[in-house]
Amino acid sequence: MHSKTQITLTLRALHALLGLALCALVAAALLVFSVVSHAAESFDDQSFEQAQAAGKTILVDVTAS
Repeated sequence: MHSKTQITLTLRALHALLGLALCALVAAALLVFSVVSHAAESFDDQSFEQAQAAGKTILVDVTAS
């Protein structure tokens, strides 16, 4: 039979592991929502110039085939 100390330590370890898993899940969800919210937009001169004039960050993603 396990001692009370072993059971307490096991429960604390399990609690810590679940907390870590929850943090990882939240981080993954935030990453997914961040990527989705910054979905690619078609390039057009007017939008580029407005973003540039406003001092916004402009991400240029180039793909070649």
